[in-house]
Amino acid sequence: MELNEDYAPIVKEIFDLYFYKNWGMHKISNYLIEKGIPTPRTVSGEAMLDNYGIKAS
Repeated sequence: MELNEDYAPIVKEIFDLYFYKNWGMHKISNYLIEKGIPTPRTVSGEAMLDNYGIKAS
């Protein structure tokens, strides 16, 4: 496993919100979306796939 310095602060913030502020998955997700932080799916280019792995037109 390799540490990506670009994402390390975000990962640390997620852990802080979850473990120390008792935020749930949905609250953290909404918070990150509001901050404009892209999801892993968006970063990997798979955002256009539906639930079955088929590209949307």
